[in-house]
Amino acid sequence: MINSCVSDVCSWSESGDSFIIKDQERFTALLPHFFKHKNFRSFVRQLNFYGFRKIRMENSLLAQRPQHWAEFKHESFKKEQPGLLKLIKRTGTTDQNNRDGQEANENELLREQVNSMQEQLDTLTNLVAQVGNTAHLPRARTGTHTHTRSRTRTRTRSRTRIY
Repeated sequence: MINSCVSDVCSWSESGDSFIIKDQERFTALLPHFFKHKNFRSFVRQLNFYGFRKIRMENSLLAQRPQHWAEFKHESFKKEQPGLLKLIKRTGTTDQNNRDGQEANENELLREQVNSMQEQLDTLTNLVAQVGNTAHLPRARTGTHTHTRSRTRTRTRSRTRIY
């Protein structure tokens, strides 16, 4: 499209890494030959969807150019490098796909964490139930402690009988 335009309507920048729309009215008249509309704002919106950015006057290489000119740039849109065009993708859908993929990964991670926590809760519930079942049983005395008392009583009785 840029190559087929008259240079006073639209042209490549001197460096060939951006294009300049010099006459918006005449450029808009050409839009229906390439697109389904002739609305300049829609054209700019589509450029933005595909990652093109408008270059502001203060950033422009041509500081003295007219105010009504509009310059657009994309790192994969360069003069006489048609092989780069395949790298230009609609950013809205790519961003949405990336977001959907990230959300799916986050959801899967959360599911795994919930399952792990459920297993831990089940284990703790079983342990509490086991402790509750053994709480009503009498506590067993250690064998050594009982044996010592028995011996002491026996000795005491024996001594008492001797005297």
